[in-house]
Formats: sequence, structure tokens, C-alpha cells
Amino acid sequence: MQGISTQTKSTAPDDGTLLRRLSDNLSRWAFTDFEQAKYALAELGRLLTPRSPFDVRLSYHRSAAFLENQWYRYEQSLLHARLAVSILESLADGWALAETWADIAATHLNQRDWTAAEDALQRAKRFLGDDAPPRFRAHVTCREGFFYLLLGNHRKALDCLMEAEKDFLELESKSATLKDWYIKTLILSGLGELYEYLGEEEKSQEAYRNAPKAFNLFGQAAADYDPPAKPSDFTNLSKIESWSAGLYFHLENAAEAERHFLRAWEIGQQGNDLYHLAQVSQRLASLYENTGRYEQAFEWQLRVTELNQTHFSRLRDNERQEIEARHQLERNKQEAQMARLRVAGLQLRALRAQMNPHFMFNSLNAIQGLVTSGRNREAESYLAKFAKMMRHTLEYSELEEVSLEQEIEFLERYLDINRKLRFRDRLDFQIIAPKNEELDELFVPTMIVQPFVENAIEHGLRPRQEGRLTIRFEVMPDDEYLLRCTIEDDGVGFNKGQEKAAAQAGAGFQKHRSRGMEITHERLLLLHQIQKRPGDSFIKIQDLSDITNGQRSGTRVEVLLPILNGEP
Repeated sequence: MQGISTQTKSTAPDDGTLLRRLSDNLSRWAFTDFEQAKYALAELGRLLTPRSPFDVRLSYHRSAAFLENQWYRYEQSLLHARLAVSILESLADGWALAETWADIAATHLNQRDWTAAEDALQRAKRFLGDDAPPRFRAHVTCREGFFYLLLGNHRKALDCLMEAEKDFLELESKSATLKDWYIKTLILSGLGELYEYLGEEEKSQEAYRNAPKAFNLFGQAAADYDPPAKPSDFTNLSKIESWSAGLYFHLENAAEAERHFLRAWEIGQQGNDLYHLAQVSQRLASLYENTGRYEQAFEWQLRVTELNQTHFSRLRDNERQEIEARHQLERNKQEAQMARLRVAGLQLRALRAQMNPHFMFNSLNAIQGLVTSGRNREAESYLAKFAKMMRHTLEYSELEEVSLEQEIEFLERYLDINRKLRFRDRLDFQIIAPKNEELDELFVPTMIVQPFVENAIEHGLRPRQEGRLTIRFEVMPDDEYLLRCTIEDDGVGFNKGQEKAAAQAGAGFQKHRSRGMEITHERLLLLHQIQKRPGDSFIKIQDLSDITNGQRSGTRVEVLLPILNGEP
């Protein structure tokens, strides 16, 4: 540790310049030179610290996410992408978030995780908004086009890629980045492939021919697959050769077109895409026919027939699996929608069940006592606080989520009223917010903590008519989308509280309160299911006497809350 500190101190004046130079090089080499990019990525990763400039850390994680995806290390790619998302969320940069979520979708597509890819695309579109610049729209729509292309929905894929191409028409060459050109080649290659599938040969070649800086880009793309390692690598490299051949063909350079087509055929045989090989064979047959070499044209046309027969035979076997995948995706969407509907319904039921009628009656009765005793100013103050709390209760019932800042404000008002009107100033409470977090940017389920706080008051503290309550919120270190809320009181304890509850089982308010907790527990389960978080142990209740060998009395409740998207 001492050596690191000394090195940091001695190189501090140059660190910012060095980091930015490495960052700029990495951003460029990620699309042009994989070997150089590999070096820059390792070197920049070694030098970065949590105190490094945020723009450098952001650039590093975005470049790393792209490169790891290209190297088929998908989990590493997703890890870097999520770190980039965290930085962008702190900057509230919606358009960059949209682009990054689109990149995450691309990684999930490579994993063939259709549900995760769709979820990432939906997030990208939400951040995109209606006023995003064309380049950001094109990035997201391109990824969406490939999502539909891989699922076999060719018409929808074509609509998306055409829309992406249209957005890129508005992009000026001077302002385009290397990543923009990379996305442009994806769009054009996707359009070319779709037009081929739909039998629109002229439009297919037009897509390739219209690519600005096409030859340079194809060369850069080819470098990404050098050396090829898997069948899909050979197929991709073969497609690049085929695209180049198509461009030469339209430039009426038959010799270069033939050379690239034959190269595409040679490389493509080591791949696994018979349909692509049939297309290459068809183009060679057409090229030889146009140049009067009919015998060679005939031989390549025979290969087209043989390849198509084999391809469609395999396709029949795979078609059922693809249909099942699409149907499963639709089922997952419907299940998620139903879960959200159930959450909304449970919220309304929870609103009716969770507000203890004894609390409302006692609060109003206590305010009336202040009035009759001549303490009108105090009565007015607490009547206003009570009215504001009830208004917030009704307002929040219309929302699925609120910021943690709003939730803490509501709890403070609720506890302040309890302290004054139910405990006669003999209740102390403290609410501890998570450190180093923007409370207005953390969103939690609406009014889901209050029932646990009410339980602590009713079961733990009210029998003593005094006590202390602490509420602590912490973002989980191993899951940035999970918030732990700990509610701890120094009351009679969970065990004695349970005994009292059993004795009062016939009371109407007790049944009411138990139903409120049951609904709250159900809401938590559904919300965690929507976030694909398995299990059902999201609430932990401990008697402090049990865990302190009788030295302390009271109850500790830990509730794991999902951190939501922050959208109404």
C-alpha cells in the first residue's frame, strides 16, 4: 500500500493527461485495432482508481463492455456495462444511458437471452425519450432490429433497421464517431441480409453500396475477426468478404468481385450458415453468367440447389425451437404485465389495510384534547401535519414508486405525530439514510416500510408507552438494485409481542393489521419476482433478547426492498 501511495504522489501531475490519452486511444482502437485495444484496456484498468476522473472511468467501462462482448466474454461485458450505467445515472445523462442499455441488449442477444435483451431494449427506449438526437435513436433502433431479426420476425426487423438508416441520414460525417460507423455497418449488413431473405436482390446490394467509407469499415470489421476461432467467426468474416464483393460488382469490377466471392466461399465453409453459403454461390453463379462463363455458372447453381435443400431440411428441425422461444418470450411478457397489475391492485388494498384505525382515532382525539385545553397553536400545528400526512397517503396510492427522500419524509411525519400525540413526547426516533447516495434518485415501492414501523410501535413500544425506534437504509454492497431497511426498537420484544397478539386475536384491529402485513409481504414477493430475484426470504425478524443473550429487549426487522426505475 505504501508503494502505491508513493507512486501516486510522484506521478500525480501527469496522471490526468496519461489517463485521458490512454482513454482516447482505447476508444479509437476498440473499433480499429484489437491488439492495441487489449494493451490499452489492461494498462488503463491498472491505473484507474475510484478517484480517477469520472469521464475517464466511464470511457473505460464502455470500451471494456464493447471489447469483452466482441471477445465473447459476455459476463465481463455486462459487468463493465452496469458500472458505466451507474456512472451515467449519477450524471442523469439519459441519452448516453439509452445507448449503453442498447449495448447491453446486444450482449444479451449474443447470449441468446431473449428476455434480458428485450428488458434492456425497453430500458433504452425509456431513457431515449422523444427528443433524442438521431444518432442515439439509430443506435437503439439498430439493436432492436437485430433482436427481431434473430427471433425470425423479418418484417419488424426490416422496419427497425430502415428507421435506423433514416436517422443516420441526418448524421454529418464530421460529427460521427467510430462507433457510429460501426453501427452504420451493422444496419447496412442487417438490411442486406433481410433483403436477401425477402428476395429483393437489388435493394440488398443497394444497402451495401450506399455505405459511406465502406471499404475502410469492412477492413476494420475484418480485423475484429482475425484470427477467427469459432464457426460464427468464419461466417461473419465470410459475410464481410461477400459485402466487399457486392460493392465491387456494382462498381463493375468483375475481377475483384470474383476474388472476394471466392474468398467468401472458402472462409464460409468453415462456418455453420448454409443459407449464407447458398447466397454466395448464387452470386457467383450470376457473376459467371453475366461474364459469359456458363459452365462455371451451372456448377455454382447446382451448389445453390444442394445447399438450399440441406438448409431447409435443418430449418424445419430448428423452426419448432424458434417458435417455442418466441412463444415463451410472449408468455414472459404477459406474466410480467400480470405481476405489475397485481402489484397495482395490492397497493390499493394495502392503502385500506395498512393505516391503523386506532392511530387515526387516537391522533384526532389527541388533537381535540389540545384544543379543549387551550393549546390551540399546538393543535393547529399537529392538525396540519396530520392532514399533510393523510394527503401524501392518498397521493402516493396513485404511484408505484416514490423516491427514498419522499419515503423518509413521510416516515418522519408519521413518527413525529406518533411521538407527540400517542406517546406524549416519550418516543425518540432516528432515520439513517444510505451514505454517499442521492436520495431523490433512489426509488422504492410506495408506502411499503410504514406497516413495519407501525408494527414496531404497536407491538413493541406501545405496551411500554415509551421507547426508541431506529430506521436505517443501506444499499446492498453486492447488489446495487437492492436496499436493506432495518427497523429496530427497544420495546417488549418480538416474542412477547406475539403472545399479546395471540391474546388479542379476536380484536378487529388486530385482524386488520395482520392483513396489512400479509399484503405487504405479497407486494414484496411480486416486486422481487419482476426483477428476476429468486427466493422468498426478503423479511427477517429477530428478537433482540435472543441475539444478545438477554442483555437487550426489543425487535429488529430487516426488509430487502427492490430499487426501482424511478418512473411513474
